[in-house]
Amino acid sequence: MRVKEKEAESEVSKNKWMDFNKKSLLKNMERKGEKKYICITRGS
Repeated sequence: MRVKEKEAESEVSKNKWMDFNKKSLLKNMERKGEKKYICITRGS
């Protein structure tokens, strides 16, 4: 039970970090004038 709770918490924090990282990469690319698409897949 405790292990599942820890895994769920780490999954949530990982997803928050991935979303933040994706947004910051897109902002940096917009500043540089690059028009590239980022595809980030989430594994289960």
